[in-house]
Amino acid sequence: MNRSLRCAGISILFVVWCALALIPFLSTNLDAFLPLLDALRSCLIAAWFWIFAAALGWKISHVFQLFKVQRDSLVRSLQSLLLSLGLGLGFLAFITLLTGLIHVSPWIFFVLFCVLTVGIGSTWRDFFHALLELGQLIQQTDLRKRLLYFGCCGALALFMLPWALTPTLFPDTLRYHFGLTRVFEQAGRIRFISDYAEAGLASNWQMLFLPQLLLSGESVAMIFNWIALPLIALTVAVATPREGRWIAALTLISTPFLLEVSTLGNNDLGVAFFSALACLALRNSSGRAPFFLGGVFAGLAVGTKYTALAPMLVLLSVFAFFHERDRTSNFLWAFIGLSLGYFPWFVRNVIWTGDPFYPALSDWLPWAKTEGQWVAQHYRMEMANYGSPKAWPLRTLLAPWEATVADPRFGHESDPGVLFWCVAPCLGVLAWLRKQNRPLIIFVIVSIAAGWVWSMGAHVTRFLAPLIPIFAIAVGEGWNEWMTTQPSARTRSLVTGIILLLAGINFWQALTSLSGFAQPYSYLLGGMTRENYLRQQSPSYRAADWLGQAGRVQDRVLLLGEENFFFFKNPIRMSGSFDRKWIVSESERSRDADDLAQRLRSEGIVYICINPLHAGGMDRRFGYLSWPSPGARERFESLLKNETDPLRSDQGVEIYRVRSAAPRIAPKLR
Repeated sequence: MNRSLRCAGISILFVVWCALALIPFLSTNLDAFLPLLDALRSCLIAAWFWIFAAALGWKISHVFQLFKVQRDSLVRSLQSLLLSLGLGLGFLAFITLLTGLIHVSPWIFFVLFCVLTVGIGSTWRDFFHALLELGQLIQQTDLRKRLLYFGCCGALALFMLPWALTPTLFPDTLRYHFGLTRVFEQAGRIRFISDYAEAGLASNWQMLFLPQLLLSGESVAMIFNWIALPLIALTVAVATPREGRWIAALTLISTPFLLEVSTLGNNDLGVAFFSALACLALRNSSGRAPFFLGGVFAGLAVGTKYTALAPMLVLLSVFAFFHERDRTSNFLWAFIGLSLGYFPWFVRNVIWTGDPFYPALSDWLPWAKTEGQWVAQHYRMEMANYGSPKAWPLRTLLAPWEATVADPRFGHESDPGVLFWCVAPCLGVLAWLRKQNRPLIIFVIVSIAAGWVWSMGAHVTRFLAPLIPIFAIAVGEGWNEWMTTQPSARTRSLVTGIILLLAGINFWQALTSLSGFAQPYSYLLGGMTRENYLRQQSPSYRAADWLGQAGRVQDRVLLLGEENFFFFKNPIRMSGSFDRKWIVSESERSRDADDLAQRLRSEGIVYICINPLHAGGMDRRFGYLSWPSPGARERFESLLKNETDPLRSDQGVEIYRVRSAAPRIAPKLR
């Protein structure tokens, strides 16, 4: 078996080498293949990053004995590898944070990875031996199950991977998820930035993006994020009983908004992955250790996105309550694990801002920074645009629907969801009728309770990301319980066919939704370089590229209404979405436009890049500018008119140059 695997690996490498070697002979224009070559490079590096994280977690699990490594069956072997992978990702996020607090640069992370690779030591051999054993166990499984899982992964690769291989134009990614790296790189280290509230958020997934973006570019981070989706589906399947594994994985992997965010490079898959690992640790073990480990993964989920806090507390509490004994002790171990998983962000935020969950609690903590209070107020104004929970208390009942339809931000509010149409209405009935099925009852209660918590806040579908693995496992548990009633083959085939049909519809809806964000085939097959593609698609990139040309790249730029920070190579003075704007405060303090221009010069600002339409729209939604007085706004408008030179305007993105100070004429002596 080992020999056949080695031969297969060598054959694959030989085919790849031949393909790369023949490219120059297939076309005289090698540039036409550059996007495909970059895609291949990105896939290999992203896959290596996942393998590296799993090996690192394998080492940690051996050192601290957090769980017992088992290799006697496929499910237990996969469970050990997935838990190791989660530990490795969490450790990499923490070590990246600690390193970045000192310095952010490509070379320091390159050295860090070299040290960690050597530090894994002999565990590499044991890890690869476990992978070989896993391959043997996979070959022994039922062929239909293998075809189902790998078929879903193949469909993902065929239909969704091209979008992940295309440079992202998603605003949230460019502003925050990738933009965070550019901001910290320009600052020289990870630090609090008063103009950029996102710098103070907990961001485990962004810490994993940071070294990838610095060392290999955005395409590697995009593929790394995309690979997380089939791994989450695999985790959910391993955490589900035998008969329900396929529908649990399919429910998750066909959720439209998860399909969409897997190609956009944001952190929703990160919080879903750690949530699934928390379920896996709690579901497939016994004793106190799983509560601690589940708490650690819950803490990592909270450290990825604050919206995971309520679902994770509900999950840990319900599992501890339904445990046969030592309920208080189990909950304490789970809480200790959660605190440990979130501890680095807790300490950093308390030191920086006084708010451990910055900026969520800044309004209630008198010692918190005033910047946090401002951010919290304006963030709540933005979330109010998604609907008031008081208007529709019964919205809780539609949480499964919200979880399995595309996010309204992507333009589809009524796409059918597998969970809602096929299984969710049956889960409560099954849980009531089958009271002896404790796992089913647990996951149904967690789903309902956490869904209620979500319904009492902003109705943003993406905030349900930590709940979707829990929903999917509940679906699998319900299917497994239904199968114990031994339905007829015709009934089983009919229900299965309906589910597969709706899953196909969800895939199609995700594809049509994504078509408005990118044109992957024109990029991958059209012979375009990344730069030419972005110049064609994004006015923000064209502005950033013009400012980043020789002779201007060292000049500082003030951004206002322009939030695609990731594109800019110049030193920038930001105007974050929810932050108090520096230029607005300076306009209020200034006597006139000339005084305001002098304040810009004293800050070293040479250019102003502004998107008036975008700034105005955000100002109407949640007070983006919040001019304190008409005079402040008039002074800023007078600055643009009298103290700057307009240089270019491109689809709403305008660039001005601040004029140099007029030389002062010395008075004549008489």
